[in-house]
Amino acid sequence: MDGFPGSVAPKFKPVVEILPDTKRTEEMRRKKEADEAQKRQEELLKARQEEESKRIQIAQQEQDIRNKAKEDMRRREIERRKREEEEQRGKLDGPIEKMITEIGNNITPQDYSLSGINLSKARCRLLAEALSRNTTLQTLHLCRKQLGEDEGMAIGAMLEKNNSLLKVELEGNGFGSQTAKAIGEALKKNTVLKALDLEANDLTKNNNENDGIINIAAALEVNQHLLSLNLANNSIDEVAGRALVSAMEVNETLINLDLSNNKLTLDQIRSIQDCLGRNKEAYDNERFEEYKERCAMKAEYESQV
Repeated sequence: MDGFPGSVAPKFKPVVEILPDTKRTEEMRRKKEADEAQKRQEELLKARQEEESKRIQIAQQEQDIRNKAKEDMRRREIERRKREEEEQRGKLDGPIEKMITEIGNNITPQDYSLSGINLSKARCRLLAEALSRNTTLQTLHLCRKQLGEDEGMAIGAMLEKNNSLLKVELEGNGFGSQTAKAIGEALKKNTVLKALDLEANDLTKNNNENDGIINIAAALEVNQHLLSLNLANNSIDEVAGRALVSAMEVNETLINLDLSNNKLTLDQIRSIQDCLGRNKEAYDNERFEEYKERCAMKAEYESQV
């Protein structure tokens, strides 16, 4: 007993509820087991939801960090390009200085070719900036200048604003899918451009990125002014080809679409050629009607003189 040396306190076992073995007690036991199982399931589900919520939160934090890093990189790249352009603006000389000055003052001839002119990437962006506001130049030859995506996107942005260029040749400049996207956006809005040459620019990044060509195809569905488009040698496959076929089924104005040295199927090429033939017939008929109208006006004028 307590208080006496050597005494041991008695140990008591917890009371165990003993119920009579009846149908009711069996139902109660089963209900208790079901409630406990449901509770365990709810606790497990809650733990999983908390774990998933934590995982999503961590993933979002990591994505925010990556997005911030990308934004910082993009901002630094924009600042770098601006510094480069300002530096080049102060160093302009010779034919390129004359060209950019004339473009800026809207005193250009109808046709400019940059063949034989040393055109750095920064100077190309300055040229595109000036052209976005120009109203006199009608033809621009800017081929094989070893440019890149930034310059291609700048040209795309320029074509979205320019309202005088009728023909632009951009063959072999190292443009990629981002340039194709920008060109597509421009073609959705440009109502002046008649001919565009994008041959040999790897607009699909060697058949790995179709988004740019698909965006150009989407533009062809709404553009009612472009007559000629050269997409030869751009590794365009049947996936992008399907978008081009669908676009040409809707387009009623394009009469020349060069897709040579790409990877479209024979059926896709035939379908596009059929659409081009339909458009060419309508184009020729319209020109013929215009010719007859001019002849009639001329005859009427001569009869009155």
